[in-house]
Amino acid sequence: MLQKNYNRKWVLKMGKFNPGTLSIILILLYVPGIKASAQEVGEKDTTRIVMGSKADEYRSQSLTGDALSALIDKDYPNSIPIPGTNIRFKIGGFIKTDFLFDLNYIGDRSEFVTGTIPVEGSPEAQMGGQTTFHAKESRISFDFRSRSKKGIPMRAFVDLDFFGSEDPYSYNLRLRNAAITIGRLLIGQNWETVMDLNALPTTIDFEVDDAIVFGRTVQIRWEQDAGKHFKWAVALENPAASIDNPYNLEGQVLQYLPNTVARITWNHRIGHMQLAALGTQLRWVSDSLGTSTAPGIGFNYSGSLKFAEYDRFMWTVAYGKGWGRNVAGLGGAGSDAVLDEDGTLQTFPVLNITAGIEHYWLSNLATTLAFGWAELSSPDNRSPEAQELAATYHINLRWSVIHNFILGIEYMGGKQRIAEGSEGFAQRIQLAARLNFN
Repeated sequence: MLQKNYNRKWVLKMGKFNPGTLSIILILLYVPGIKASAQEVGEKDTTRIVMGSKADEYRSQSLTGDALSALIDKDYPNSIPIPGTNIRFKIGGFIKTDFLFDLNYIGDRSEFVTGTIPVEGSPEAQMGGQTTFHAKESRISFDFRSRSKKGIPMRAFVDLDFFGSEDPYSYNLRLRNAAITIGRLLIGQNWETVMDLNALPTTIDFEVDDAIVFGRTVQIRWEQDAGKHFKWAVALENPAASIDNPYNLEGQVLQYLPNTVARITWNHRIGHMQLAALGTQLRWVSDSLGTSTAPGIGFNYSGSLKFAEYDRFMWTVAYGKGWGRNVAGLGGAGSDAVLDEDGTLQTFPVLNITAGIEHYWLSNLATTLAFGWAELSSPDNRSPEAQELAATYHINLRWSVIHNFILGIEYMGGKQRIAEGSEGFAQRIQLAARLNFN
């Protein structure tokens, strides 16, 4: 799609490149002022974008209301009508093979998870790197769309991948999304409402960025337009808690109230901004010590700014207390609260910042540079091996050789720190080949 719409086709004449031509291209790409696209952010289904932007791909999985209504009937790309009904369906997804070369030991051989980087002085830190080839990110989806007799758009969407096992060579199916949409109402497993799908950098690594607010959960969500540029959403989501139990107290996590989430998004041709808030109740139940509860709350401010033709800058700033589980890299054991000796829950603050830039050198050649940093303030009684810092950086080059066939290379580095103060650092180089069949 980008290749057809790109308004500088002469750039594709690779054989005529010279320093003067390159200078003109760079000037055109970064000319002062913002050159915006013709459509508003979030108002189109861009699952066929040539370079496979993760923001566009994930956003298309959460369409509601007018955005969904505009992509039913014959306007639903590559869809097939079911005879005798008004339902159209599409089988989507891709085949992706990854070639991972670890320069240092990393416990997760399928994705770059900072929590699996060994800290200095541990036996694993001396083991060195390794090589892993796998195809676990390959995906298949089933998308059904129709209208009710009153014209209300309806959708049933199911999405699966092969990350059902931690073993890099075990290809067990895993359910990613399974949701129904009726007009502006979404019910089922989908991306968490507090997330900003428009601010995700496109990485070759499956983990994206360990510092982003990230997750999928079962929910009931209502999304509504508010004027030309604003949209809001509210949701009730499945509760979960990650509680550290350093004293091995008898008891268990029993969540009682659903998470409550709200967000407001400003969309414009130059980009977008989003502010989201999540409230939860953490709950620990013990026969001997009784029940202990504590509130958790988090705020996620994020956005993107378009410049040149398809280039954009993305950012996230999030802060919360008792919600570390919602941050990708800090979602391990005990990231929400810690139990004191008397069974009282103690929450702690979490701050995370991400930034990324995506630049298209040509209509079929793009680069992403992304950085993320997330840290929580551990209380003194937290388990010594519990993670309290996750930081990563990614830089890649992605080339759409022919339509829907993409090759890429990415270099990434990551750091973690645990509560007792030890740190670990690791690097990885990843090559990938992907064929979309949307």
